[in-house]
Amino acid sequence: MQKMYDAVVNSPKTELVTAITAIDTDIEVADASVLLQPEGLAVIGNGEGAETIRYTEMDGNVLKGCIRGFQGTSKSWAVGTRLARNFTAYDHDTFKENIEQHDTDITALSDRLDIADTYTVTLQAGIQVVHAERDSRFRMGEIKGRTLINLIGDAGSGEKVSSWMQSGVTFSLDSSVKNGRTTSLRVQASSSTTEEHFLYTSRIPIMATKYYLFSGYIKPGAGSEAIIRPITFSGTGVTGDWGVVVPKIKDATKFSLAHYAIQAPADTKELELRLHVINANGYANFSEISVYEITAAEYTALSGMTPEQVGAKYPFVPSGIVGVDNPYVIGYGENLMPPFYEVSLTSMATLIDAYTVSIKATEAFQNFNYKVKIIPGKYVLKLDSITDRGFFKLDGLDASGNTVAENLVVATGIGAYRFTVSPNIDSLNVVVSSFEAGTFVFKNPMLTLGSTPKPFKPRRDTMLALQTELHANPVDGSEPDVLFERDAQYFKLAKWKKVMLDGALPWEFHDAATGYKVVRVTGGKISGFADSANNNKFVTKYNGVKLPWIDGSGNEGAFWNDLNFIGGSFLLVTMNKDTGWGDAYTPTAEEIKAYFMGWKMYDGSVGLYPGTGQKYWVSIKEWGNGNSTASATLPTTKIPDNVGTNHWSPYQLLYRLAKETVEPVVSEGALRLNEGGNLIEVGTGIVLRERANPVTNGTTIVYRFINRTSFPESLLKNKTREILHVYSDNKEQTSLWTKVYDDANGLVRATFGNLTQDFNTSAAYSVTYIKLERSPIQPITGSLANNEKAQLSDLTAGVTEALQRVSVVEQKKAEKDAPVWIMPTLLNGWGNFSDPRFAFQGYKKNSLNIVSLAGMVTGGATGAVPIFRLPVGYRPINSLRFTVSTSSGSTAQVQINNIGEVSVIVGDSATGTSLTLSFLAEQ
Repeated sequence: MQKMYDAVVNSPKTELVTAITAIDTDIEVADASVLLQPEGLAVIGNGEGAETIRYTEMDGNVLKGCIRGFQGTSKSWAVGTRLARNFTAYDHDTFKENIEQHDTDITALSDRLDIADTYTVTLQAGIQVVHAERDSRFRMGEIKGRTLINLIGDAGSGEKVSSWMQSGVTFSLDSSVKNGRTTSLRVQASSSTTEEHFLYTSRIPIMATKYYLFSGYIKPGAGSEAIIRPITFSGTGVTGDWGVVVPKIKDATKFSLAHYAIQAPADTKELELRLHVINANGYANFSEISVYEITAAEYTALSGMTPEQVGAKYPFVPSGIVGVDNPYVIGYGENLMPPFYEVSLTSMATLIDAYTVSIKATEAFQNFNYKVKIIPGKYVLKLDSITDRGFFKLDGLDASGNTVAENLVVATGIGAYRFTVSPNIDSLNVVVSSFEAGTFVFKNPMLTLGSTPKPFKPRRDTMLALQTELHANPVDGSEPDVLFERDAQYFKLAKWKKVMLDGALPWEFHDAATGYKVVRVTGGKISGFADSANNNKFVTKYNGVKLPWIDGSGNEGAFWNDLNFIGGSFLLVTMNKDTGWGDAYTPTAEEIKAYFMGWKMYDGSVGLYPGTGQKYWVSIKEWGNGNSTASATLPTTKIPDNVGTNHWSPYQLLYRLAKETVEPVVSEGALRLNEGGNLIEVGTGIVLRERANPVTNGTTIVYRFINRTSFPESLLKNKTREILHVYSDNKEQTSLWTKVYDDANGLVRATFGNLTQDFNTSAAYSVTYIKLERSPIQPITGSLANNEKAQLSDLTAGVTEALQRVSVVEQKKAEKDAPVWIMPTLLNGWGNFSDPRFAFQGYKKNSLNIVSLAGMVTGGATGAVPIFRLPVGYRPINSLRFTVSTSSGSTAQVQINNIGEVSVIVGDSATGTSLTLSFLAEQ
């Protein structure tokens, strides 16, 4: 807006007291009171030759700071020349321009209130700063799927020794040197100077001319060097050895990523990966070793990527087929400091409230410390109070946890402490301490982005979390699943299907040859294949190895499918060395299922079962390394998770669907951004509100534990990287639990030891946490509000969505309270009872998680042969047996095992057998 000046009624005149030149800027007049005070416009002279001046102040009758020729031409004027506040061209022009500007502003304001304006934002993997024009909710656009298959499976985790063989080294798990996991693999070279020092894997099947990426983190000992060395083989000899060209890791201060990519030479069939320590008597720690098949384009792009970028795009993933698993995005509050109840306090510290803590030091520099996530940039720290001689210190840590910038801030008072985080800093180590003995109180630490200190407010994180797995072609990333938002709900456009090839499937024997058996699932039980060809379906074995199509190398097995064979069949080659079935033996269907539940058959010694004599089974995780699970009874349940050191996970299948489907996705929360800079984290692996079982320990002081390794009943289903929330009867209770970073199933557990708060033993507890195992992280596209109308529209939409979700929840609860009967397909000759009054109705589950069956069946095979199978969510935790009535007046024994098989173990199939029973389903 242009400056406007008031008018003076009738424009009274005054005169120049002295003559002036064209450049004089101080002008004396006879009576300055007739002009505007203390600044304004005045016109000297009359007519076309007049000069308009602008003065900025008055000193008595002297106009000072005059701008000559403001309009018109600056010139000399004689004594007595008139001077007045006349209406000028400037007044008219300014009046017109300001009216037009007002009109423009009003139109713009109208548009801002009438037309919603948003802008697109792409959130990248990891932690970043996202600028928001105004307070706004992030509206998700889409997330695309991606799939990784680590060809060496869990062997490279740094948490297993059983998958490696040695030459000139000893090796062990090291819990004191680790890289974001529970242990690393420490490799110690011998003193020999004439032999090489390395660990090596069993050979992995790969394909000639394809591209492969090898990567892993290495921390050598002082003065040592280490490498990851790929060697490729044909059926008769070596086709490639890259030991001379792969990068050597020498930095002993941290874990560094070593990576190298190759194109497999012609005639290549297998790969051997070696972890080398170059120096005699040297050592190195290895962690998160991966082998991925990549495309030619990815191979070319790697030359322009930093190790950090390679590690982010190709993270270590565990055995199996791993998609974008449970993606999330967290917006950290304006205050980046967590409340003190989220950190591990030492015995010297007392929690006063969420953001106030006291320490009682018996000597100087006693402390407790914790980490805060950060990225490069400018920050400011402020506390509301610190007891004199106490201090609040920030050190910079790199990705391996080493201190690379000590004393970034040493706050000793309530002032603002500004500092800059350099690119080599991954997090801050916060040290709460004192310069002498005594009691010291620290209140309301506030850490914010930028250089402007802000008033204290508690950290208020927001989060959008989604429970699904998004896949794409594992080789080239094509045809990805897509997650999107529609009508206040999230959906997945599913193009791929992942199947666990476990003992719940109706496996059959198909064929055999020397060294292997072929087993199958027929009748379209695994359905929806796009075709019967290669390249759009993938299988991994129990040890994580990717199996080839039937015409590939078969030393680990192979697979294929046939849409036209027995109603659609999936066929799998299993190696006798894995199953324990001798060449002369044909396994039964139940024995095949036992193999896919992790059991190996053997002769009671160390050999394959030859077809005669007593059969024995042992967990594959224990084979060759103990036999506590050995049994002469055919197993009917999955092997125990906590026994054995060998690797085992279910066979997995991923295939392209012939028909894409749209599936609803469970979600929680919303992401809100504050006006200005926001620290945002995009990741995967979040688990929402998993049922927890706090275990009690102690008498004088009673503690409750969640996910503590020494209390197996307390363990969560997955190893944890971070625990985010603890709920009691679905109410937030995180502040009453302390996170502890030892004796955990993963990296963290939760402990309840608050003596001022009674523990509710009758409540249902649940936990939201992030899994230790990583999966690919994909960018998330979406939009933010750019004006008021967009904000209002988003607010209205949010209220509408909330009401709609409440309606959906109420409807789903009503459906659970009055569930419908689900009729399964009856198997193995079983059929419905002929009298419709007593016919089998099926099964259902109510809101209390009680599964009910009703009605009679007849005519099928008895024994451990299923009548039908209950789906996941409808199965008991452990196998159950029920005594039921029959139509002849006798009784029968019905079994329901933990893989959902319903069987008449003892009974007469010629009569009707009642299946009217109920039980509590798995949680």
